[in-house]
Amino acid sequence: MGSRYHINSIYGLRGVDYNCPYNVSKHGLSGLTKSIAKEFAMHGVTCNEICPGAVDSNLMRRIANEVAKEENTTPEDYLETVASAYPLADW
Repeated sequence: MGSRYHINSIYGLRGVDYNCPYNVSKHGLSGLTKSIAKEFAMHGVTCNEICPGAVDSNLMRRIANEVAKEENTTPEDYLETVASAYPLADW
């Protein structure tokens, strides 16, 4: 019958410190997706979410700069640490 897809975030699946409002919103979307999937399955409707991890973007580079200042390291070191969590990361 129909499909519904939500673009969420890796933080819909796990929490992270110092990011409570964002985590709550992403967990809420994940719960909504699961509820829709269960409630409408009998009508042939599916509902799924996509939870991408970090991507090379201006936002990610800004975060890297902020973390590097706080941890007295370099943005490149932070990005390498993040990328090492992803098997296909190519930054």
